[in-house]
Amino acid sequence: MTSPTLSAENLSLAYQSKVVLNRISLQVPPGKLSVLLGPNGSGKSTLLRCLSGNLPVNSGSVLLENRPLPAYSARQIAQQLAYVPQENPMPFAFTVQEIVDLGTKTPASRTSAIEQMELEKFLHRSVVTLSGGERQRAAIARALAQETPLLLMDEPTTHLDIRHQLILLEVLKERVRCQGTTVLLVLHDLTFSAHHADYLFLLSEGELVAQGTPNDVLTIQTIAQVYRVETTIKIDQNNKKIDIFPLRSV
Repeated sequence: MTSPTLSAENLSLAYQSKVVLNRISLQVPPGKLSVLLGPNGSGKSTLLRCLSGNLPVNSGSVLLENRPLPAYSARQIAQQLAYVPQENPMPFAFTVQEIVDLGTKTPASRTSAIEQMELEKFLHRSVVTLSGGERQRAAIARALAQETPLLLMDEPTTHLDIRHQLILLEVLKERVRCQGTTVLLVLHDLTFSAHHADYLFLLSEGELVAQGTPNDVLTIQTIAQVYRVETTIKIDQNNKKIDIFPLRSV
């Protein structure tokens, strides 16, 4: 699978007089697992919604394969890009299987997604009877079953226990490694992101303030500037991954 390019050029968005995104330009690295980081209210979810085509921008553009996203039909976008929002309201009493079927590309992709998210025993259960974590796994499985070359997920680890957080990240990394899928996630945990991401985008107050590898972006100085937190950072000499320990607010 060859992933299409997804980028933003001078993207800006404001609600009334409040600027939410300010002239953001970026390209999501194809065939990599990237993470959007930033404090609450920095614009992460808004940017992901714009990149997925679920929120129009005031100025600038989102480009898929160097064409403006609005130039594509909804069907064409769904063939290239799967999006999991931060909240997944499921007001109807669909079963888990029906939810996953909404995104299914092939029977094999449905089966694989159900197995990967460990949903076999919930297939005939109504989603309204499930816990928050189980509903989240169903929403993720629906996106995985689309078998798209681009996967965008907004805080997909929310509501998941630590085991299923790790399972999800391993599934996504396997898709990147074996299928060349491009993955972009919104996450909050800095160390978790540093251990799993190939590339980071760091937002602050609607602006892109840093991007690059985790070791380049997550420095003591940058974290203090953006998060207003003093930290200590340790580097594992075996795998060169960093661990971040918050000390105090500044």
